Amino acid sequence: KQLQKIKEKQEELKENASELARLEYKMSKITEYEREKAAIINERVNDKFNYVRIEMTELNKSGDLVDTCRILDEEGVNATVTNFASMIRCGMDISTAFADLYGINPPMFVDFAESICEDNYPDTDRQIIKLIVDECEFNVVNK
Repeated sequence: KQLQKIKEKQEELKENASELARLEYKMSKITEYEREKAAIINERVNDKFNYVRIEMTELNKSGDLVDTCRILDEEGVNATVTNFASMIRCGMDISTAFADLYGINPPMFVDFAESICEDNYPDTDRQIIKLIVDECEFNVVNK
């Protein structure tokens, strides 16, 4: 009787091992699908920008895909720690992308515009209103 029980348990173990292998295969296919889907979405989102790149997912230490939202400048530096001029350009690029997405053309207010030189402004048909810190008397210049 004991030998019969052992054989039954061995057969049950083989069936369980086969089922586990099938489930692990399905899990790997699901993970592959999620990574491909994330890559497609990431590509479609980043096609809307000229200066920034947005990372929407990343792999954690265990290799699992996790959601994130990191905005990187053209050099790959996180927008929260990049230099001030690059931070402003990131904001301008995101603003332009949303304006284009919704088909609107609002003016763009750029605070601390003195930190960006003239040739770094994006090519746009939007009105850019530059707010510049200056020690002189207040005046409005219309160009």
